[in-house]
Amino acid sequence: MLTKIQNELLLKRPLLWNLKVVPAIIATLVFHIIFFIIGFVNGAIDFSEDDSRYYDNTGPVIVVFSILLAVLFVVVWLVFYFRNNAYKSYYPLVKHALFKEWGWILLICILNCSYSASYLSAYDLRARNYFTEEEFARRIDVISMVSIFADGSYRDDGDTLVGEGADQEWIHRETFNYRGRQYPLRSLLNKAPITFSYRNREKDSILERRAKSWLVENRRDSVVWVMDELLKITEGHGLESNVTAEKWASLVYNYPDFSDHITVGRMYRYEENSAHIAPYYDEYGIEEVQVEEAEPRFDSISNTIKVINDITYIFPKNYVPLAVTDHNYSKISRAYSSPDINPASILIYLYFGFGLSLLIFSFRVSSGRSWLIALISGGVTALVTSIISMIFFRYIFYSAVWMLLIAGFIFYFNSRVSRAQSKGNTGIFLNLSVWLSLGLIPLIYNVVDEVLSAVYLYRFEYDYNTERPEILRWLDENWGNMLYLNIVLFLVFMYFYTQRIRQWKGKPEA
Repeated sequence: MLTKIQNELLLKRPLLWNLKVVPAIIATLVFHIIFFIIGFVNGAIDFSEDDSRYYDNTGPVIVVFSILLAVLFVVVWLVFYFRNNAYKSYYPLVKHALFKEWGWILLICILNCSYSASYLSAYDLRARNYFTEEEFARRIDVISMVSIFADGSYRDDGDTLVGEGADQEWIHRETFNYRGRQYPLRSLLNKAPITFSYRNREKDSILERRAKSWLVENRRDSVVWVMDELLKITEGHGLESNVTAEKWASLVYNYPDFSDHITVGRMYRYEENSAHIAPYYDEYGIEEVQVEEAEPRFDSISNTIKVINDITYIFPKNYVPLAVTDHNYSKISRAYSSPDINPASILIYLYFGFGLSLLIFSFRVSSGRSWLIALISGGVTALVTSIISMIFFRYIFYSAVWMLLIAGFIFYFNSRVSRAQSKGNTGIFLNLSVWLSLGLIPLIYNVVDEVLSAVYLYRFEYDYNTERPEILRWLDENWGNMLYLNIVLFLVFMYFYTQRIRQWKGKPEA
């Protein structure tokens, strides 16, 4: 069966046969499926895992392995691909044959360069697959609101800087203001809730105000309700606590000041030298937050203190598994708010695939000598322009020079194809123009941004400390859109440029 397909391709689709398109695409798709399965399996969340400082290095290892696999695949594929070259053998080619050939190379390169994308997308998909988004949003609302009733940091430490100049000094207050009333610093109304990156800051503030309004309005039933909701969530994950919702409320609910309460811990045990890490670690990457508490962190009324093997452990007398729940739901939150596969990372895969395809294609249509000379001369020019830019601190110089060079390479190659009787040294410019033309529009975009910034800065006294002008904000906000548009325009460019390359091939060497 396979031999029959190969013979069919050889006779009727020689381009597909020569490129080994069918086996190459099948192989890359199989690899993608394997990486996707591995990512989905590794993305599983153990809701009892409580070590927020543990670093999982599986992802980086998979990414490195995907790169090694991609390199190996390219080497094997090119061995078969470079065996025959109808273009260099002056085999008759239809008008758009080169563009089709590059298109197949591009597809294979993009598929081959993006194995890690399948792993990372499956990893985040698994995290988002535990609950519907609506249910997840409800659960983190509960976790955020109920966190002010458990052990945690205080918003106001009571210290205020007063005076001016040399007369400035710190004074300590025993109360803070909330809704026009003074409360003790130890009040629950001074507590900072858990936040999730899935929510924006405005939503976090709304949830905090909602929970604290229950206290101000003496709505004890609402407080018990949210505590009970959290315990239902934790029990569903097999996590244990030693209080009920009603007991929890009786420990912390003390209207109207809410300052005379027994602290309920976020976990059953803390290490004294790391206690400030685990309860306060969150998904924003804050590993250590030194907070001046309104009172000593651990008191003997709320906690039992033990020394085991020279390590001091704090055992809260009353606890709920809030820290571990926060830790694991933060993983799901990150999968929603900042997935590894996003429009920016997709651009990286696409441009890497484009770059590799252009290197292979240019080697295919030009000589190895021209390809190597173009590579060396381009590298030396990039080094020289970089040094000059750094010496004179003119980053626009680098973009402007390369913008002009790329335009010059394209113009020179086209003019030689139209007018010259022989190829001459145009093979070098062919390679340089093919490699670098993908960056022409981004360079123009960058030059425009730099020029406009300079105009606003020097002519209109634009201050970098103030809000950027609307045109500059628009350029910043649409940088990603420009890169996607650049891909579309480059495809159109290559459609016509490959026809010029086909005409160039018909010219004598000298």
